[in-house]
Amino acid sequence: MAAFALVAPGPDPRDERIEALEAEVAELRRQLGVEHDTETTARLVRMFAMPRGPALMLQVLLSRRGRLVTYQFLDDYLPTVDAVAERANYRVLGVYAYQIRARMGAASLITERGIGYRLSLEAVNRIERALEARS
Repeated sequence: MAAFALVAPGPDPRDERIEALEAEVAELRRQLGVEHDTETTARLVRMFAMPRGPALMLQVLLSRRGRLVTYQFLDDYLPTVDAVAERANYRVLGVYAYQIRARMGAASLITERGIGYRLSLEAVNRIERALEARS
């Protein structure tokens, strides 16, 4: 019979790749002007009594100040900060959009059919005033 020697495992090369990818994603977010801020997310959750997922989507839309945010961008962005969701798909984005509209009003979130979402400028200004008032 062959004896097996116990060898301490070395560092996992996947850890280095994950760290490199996370750094790359952080740099892309910085370049696009979309950075995750846990404090802002928590404040949006409290202000609008909404779950974390829609609050994250709202934060991304808010950071783009009324500009269009594509489904693909949201799909790529949301799961990287929400470890619970393995992959945000278009149905999940639709549910998040529904929850945002239910709490902020239908006119606050504009759907560009087949492309993505954007917040109305009125909604952006209202949210920013509320965030500043609660600072």
